[in-house]
Amino acid sequence: MEPQLIQLHNPDRQRLNVQQRSPHLIRFEYLGALALALGARSHTSLLLHPGRSEAVLLVPMIKRPRTRIAVGAAESNRRWLYAWHGGHWHSTDDVVGAALRLIDIITR
Repeated sequence: MEPQLIQLHNPDRQRLNVQQRSPHLIRFEYLGALALALGARSHTSLLLHPGRSEAVLLVPMIKRPRTRIAVGAAESNRRWLYAWHGGHWHSTDDVVGAALRLIDIITR
């Protein structure tokens, strides 16, 4: 069973008032949901929120544990996306899909 962290992942966007929420809080919640999805699949990550700066999720590579992928969450054309190195992105509406894509990358 997938953990339910926040209500933002509700596909019925009409009921959510994302516009009135702080982008920093939205970004942190999306990255937290991704961290939980990775953890549910036995992969570690580290969610950083350094004071006034933006939150970022660090995901270690399996074969090179000192190398980490930095994942951010960004708004683009009124929708939120996960983004990471190499121009990769995935919709925040599909947290499990984003986790599976990251797992595919970190296990290579």
